[in-house]
Amino acid sequence: MRADMFKVIVERPRWGASHAPSVKLKKDRDPDRKFIGLKRYVKEHAPYYKTLNENLGPLVRFIRKQVGRRWDDVFSEICAHLDTGSTVKMHVRTHLKDFILFGISYGRHGEWLHEGCPIEVDRSKFYWPEFYVDPEDGLLKDSVTFWRARGEERHGRRAARLKNAPPQGNPDLRKIDDTELLFRRNGCWFFYELDVRPRITDDDLCEALSTGNWRYAGTWSVVRHRQLSKRELRWFELKDEGRAA
Repeated sequence: MRADMFKVIVERPRWGASHAPSVKLKKDRDPDRKFIGLKRYVKEHAPYYKTLNENLGPLVRFIRKQVGRRWDDVFSEICAHLDTGSTVKMHVRTHLKDFILFGISYGRHGEWLHEGCPIEVDRSKFYWPEFYVDPEDGLLKDSVTFWRARGEERHGRRAARLKNAPPQGNPDLRKIDDTELLFRRNGCWFFYELDVRPRITDDDLCEALSTGNWRYAGTWSVVRHRQLSKRELRWFELKDEGRAA
């Protein structure tokens, strides 16, 4: 792992740091309230607020290159750069479970268990991250190879949902569900996650996303967004035709 991995991961500023509304405790709308937690207060008095925005792409790329190594060795290398001396570093380490399924054990009849629950062959009953630690040899492996060995071509649940999303009326918009969508801005495709389902038309939604007017909508806001990688574009059968702005 590169020595400056921690700086690369956390160098991105918090989402909303430049435009999130300032909320002051002295302006509480409830004068009779004596105490309230800061996070709850911000959620009550602001349409949107700052959120963490780690750049986890380098960490995922590092994990992908370690496929085939013993997980104990990989985790030791990660801990050497993301130690317990920093709260932020510890927070980044908690994201490992988002990409890797580790802690798999054997059940009474030889079945695989995770946190005491059987891992179903039917993935609709169990979430599989992109990587997993094989309990037989302790190696870090790609989940695609796990399913390929069983005669199936599988991908991440969200990726499959994105690819199979029905075509929309607006060619620049592909909805996944009520709060997740793909949007093409300046010729480049982005993934957007919203806090609630907007009660507006698709054309108005596209205009709000392209101009940034969603920040002033009041009833809904963007939780996070990112540009699709080249690998995701190939999988979703999409193509960038411009430069991201």
